[in-house]
Amino acid sequence: MADQVPFGLTTTAVGQLIQLQRRPVEARAGNRTLHLLQRAGFATCRPLVRPSGSPSKYREWAITDNGREAVAILKEVS
Repeated sequence: MADQVPFGLTTTAVGQLIQLQRRPVEARAGNRTLHLLQRAGFATCRPLVRPSGSPSKYREWAITDNGREAVAILKEVS
């Protein structure tokens, strides 16, 4: 099992959160780590649309204000 860090997140989730802070990420809608961050209120997503107008299986994931605050707290703790 992955190591736990503050907020009950795994180290993988924290790494993903830091990546989102740098720039939005395009990932599949079924990404478990990003869904964990979304449920915790640290990330948000919106559907992507192909140039043809049909929906894509990918979504654009971005960090929320709560996510930025969590990263700042995590940096202070470490």
